[in-house]
Amino acid sequence: MIVVKFMRKIFCKICDIKFSTESKFQLVCSDQCRSVSYKRSRDKYKKSEKGVATAKRWNMNPKKKEIHKKHMDKPEAKAKATARILRLTKTVPYYRQMKRLKDSKAYKELRREMLIKFGICFNCHSEDDLTIDHIIPMSMGGAHEIDNLQVLCRSCNSRKKQDTIRYELPKM
Repeated sequence: MIVVKFMRKIFCKICDIKFSTESKFQLVCSDQCRSVSYKRSRDKYKKSEKGVATAKRWNMNPKKKEIHKKHMDKPEAKAKATARILRLTKTVPYYRQMKRLKDSKAYKELRREMLIKFGICFNCHSEDDLTIDHIIPMSMGGAHEIDNLQVLCRSCNSRKKQDTIRYELPKM
């Protein structure tokens, strides 16, 4: 009995090069095209409704925090994160401006004065872990002036994100 293998010629769906294959399921010509195809299909899935729902479920999963914490304890992960921050502060103008601002003597003095003058969060009236917040964020064109600043605790500041919210001064 003689077995005849049938070779079919098709075009690669990534680079459009004609190639021969025995398989009726092979659609790409090389490992490089296979990795490109995989990345495209993964990105397409992430943008789909099912992919967004999966990501949402994962972000709400308590195990995610454990895994992330365990990962960030590794020295190579810390080094990668530090390198990313350094790269951002060097290349992105907004981050460069914020770094210069936070390192300036005037900012440190203004921050100290506001924390001494008010001493409590404008939103929840907490006295712990206070920060200075820009009412109109600098990333949205807000200025670093006393009229645009308020004292918030770290959790209220994080919850506010980039929203423009002016909290009232606490009643003394």
